[in-house]
Amino acid sequence: MLSSPDIIATLETLEERYGPPHQTFRHLRRFWEGKIWQDEAAMTRSLVSVFRDLRHGGASADSEPDVRVTLPLIEAVVSKFMSQLNTVPAINVITPPIGYKGRRIEETCRALADQNEKFYYGLWEQNRIDRHFNRQAWYLPLMGGCFQGVHPDFDAKTMRFLTRSPEHAYPIWDSEFENIEAMGFKWEIPVDQAVRAYGPEVAAYVNPKGNGIRGMFTFGQRRPQRQLLQIVEFWDGDSKTTIVQDHVVQQVQHNLGFCPWVHTPFYDVPDTPFGKGVIEGNVPLFQKMNMLDSLELQAIIENVFARMVIINPAVAPEDIDNGPGGVIPVGVGGDVKWVNPPSTTTDLSNSMNRSMDFLQRGTSLPGSMFGEGVASSITTGKAQSESMMPTGSLIEYVQGNIANSWERLNEYCVDMTQALFANRKVVYFGRQYTQTGWAAALEQPKRFMQTIKGSDLDDWTRHELTFLPQLNMHEKVVMGLQLAGGGLVSKRWQRDQIGIVDNDAMQEEIMAEMQLDQKLAAVMGLAQSGQITDPTQIEAWFLSAEKGGTTPPPGAGAPAAAPPMLPMPPGPAPAGAPPAPASGDQTLPGAINPGSADNAPPAGMPTPPQSAPGQFTLSGAVGDFSRIKKLKGKVYLVGEIVVKGSTDGPIEVDLTDNIDKSTIINALPDEYDGQLTFHTVNGTPNEQYVEVGPGHTDATPAGNPAVPHPNDVTATDPNSIQFDDQPVLATGSHSNPPLASNFPVGGLVGSLRS
Repeated sequence: MLSSPDIIATLETLEERYGPPHQTFRHLRRFWEGKIWQDEAAMTRSLVSVFRDLRHGGASADSEPDVRVTLPLIEAVVSKFMSQLNTVPAINVITPPIGYKGRRIEETCRALADQNEKFYYGLWEQNRIDRHFNRQAWYLPLMGGCFQGVHPDFDAKTMRFLTRSPEHAYPIWDSEFENIEAMGFKWEIPVDQAVRAYGPEVAAYVNPKGNGIRGMFTFGQRRPQRQLLQIVEFWDGDSKTTIVQDHVVQQVQHNLGFCPWVHTPFYDVPDTPFGKGVIEGNVPLFQKMNMLDSLELQAIIENVFARMVIINPAVAPEDIDNGPGGVIPVGVGGDVKWVNPPSTTTDLSNSMNRSMDFLQRGTSLPGSMFGEGVASSITTGKAQSESMMPTGSLIEYVQGNIANSWERLNEYCVDMTQALFANRKVVYFGRQYTQTGWAAALEQPKRFMQTIKGSDLDDWTRHELTFLPQLNMHEKVVMGLQLAGGGLVSKRWQRDQIGIVDNDAMQEEIMAEMQLDQKLAAVMGLAQSGQITDPTQIEAWFLSAEKGGTTPPPGAGAPAAAPPMLPMPPGPAPAGAPPAPASGDQTLPGAINPGSADNAPPAGMPTPPQSAPGQFTLSGAVGDFSRIKKLKGKVYLVGEIVVKGSTDGPIEVDLTDNIDKSTIINALPDEYDGQLTFHTVNGTPNEQYVEVGPGHTDATPAGNPAVPHPNDVTATDPNSIQFDDQPVLATGSHSNPPLASNFPVGGLVGSLRS
């Protein structure tokens, strides 16, 4: 274990080698922030000096404005690569061979591979791995790489990932630049941040008074002074040491035998401590394009606001009106003229276009990445793929470097967990891919929970990382339908991928809807053929079919009755009238014979199953209704079942709250399906009734005797109904009594239900 002075001396020695790369990395960060003109000395001298020498009036002309335009090209290039490199790969642990550490059957080998794969996924979930991949995707194209490591979290008994910038890194490589033997970091942070990270005692390291955290404040101040503390971290194969301002604040002896840090490069340059990105080599092009765009803007300004030359200034006025439409009074012998510089806008634009072309080639980003080129309504997939081929090949190369680094980090995690937390149980949550290749790209990862100890990992670390194709939901659905059409996947698999959790429930819903559609088609066929005319029967049948009943509504199988018709008044028939039927023939002219083929349903029209209605008793119905658990309003049985004590159907039910209709249909046994007719009332029925529902078991009728419905009224003479000052209406087996709306004002002889 190195001491604090030895660590600081080691980093000072490395500073001579790593100082220039660190300075380059800091400038690249400033360039990304758009500060490309704020440090001229660090840029290419030829370009900057050319632009600076173009200032009017020489270096002493401070009144002339500097026209400096910064194009966000570096940010645009980095963001394009970030969108391609931030994908989190899938993990596939290789199944150990039979015989590995005494495992004699394949199932136990697969169980070990599945357990360790879930360990990797759970560890990534704990560390919010997407944040590390997002940071990594920013460092790689801009600075050419980053450093990533693992350190133990002794509170949570697990491993934590770290992603660090190369701006502060001091790697000590082996002779082949394959493995990092030791790793150092040195950077500065504000004192208040150091206090939160390492404790209040670190404040005394910069305060000469030695008053701890109070020394950070001066009289009258509420905020701590923005002083900086130097932080040094050093890792090797034996320990980890943290130093704050030459004071050791943390030191852990782990004796792992390896330094748990890796370097993830963009371009892996052999025999160099750092990688290279696409930005560093193209910085002169970025500078040139910023300079040309600034010159173009300056040329436009100078052509719009041309220079004025005064001839014989002695006769010119002291104040010159140089605004639009201004008049310049000049004395005899004096004059003014305007000097317009030559227009170079076209040459500048052509030069910028050439620079953009070189920039796209240097960064491997075609114009189609920025919405240019082949993108059109008639672009073929092949043309789009060819335009993206350079970028795709480069992305695959960089993803290979990323996979190599993270595979090694995962192996470090297994070794460190076994060594440090061998007997500590830790619960891991995560999402695991169960497929590989394109199937994994279409798959929704499965969630899991696993409790594991370090010793359970059993030294098995072999695995591979696979970057899946980036597909949106529309592409996944289309590919799933195509695979299902080819018979390669099941509908259950399709539902799983689009996020339907309960496949069985969805299948039941689909079957129920198909059955309901068939039943509704049957009802509509009966209604269109005239076999069902009462809307309440159609509604009852619909509610019954929605529940799953198959019993047809009352009268569904019976032919429709002929509409009511009044007889001709006494006297000769008007001209053109059809002849009256014979005395024994009761068929009305123009009516359809119910028994004829003309009254049959149309060909192909579905009909509900024909079954005889059940026999319902009043006591049985009261008992069935009493078993309904919850009703909003009051429910009454009325009609034939109350008057006669039984009925073949339908059962008339009065409700005070119409919402109870569906509750009753769903709660009663199947024999009631299609046998209920509902009416809504405001209070107690005006006829005999029996209140039913939860707790009501008394079948004794209450209320006034039943009053016949107008459609069921019968006069004293069964062959006639006498109206005031109206002719007698003959009744017979094939005629219907008139509806209430057809009754005259004088009424009829008899009683009607109000």
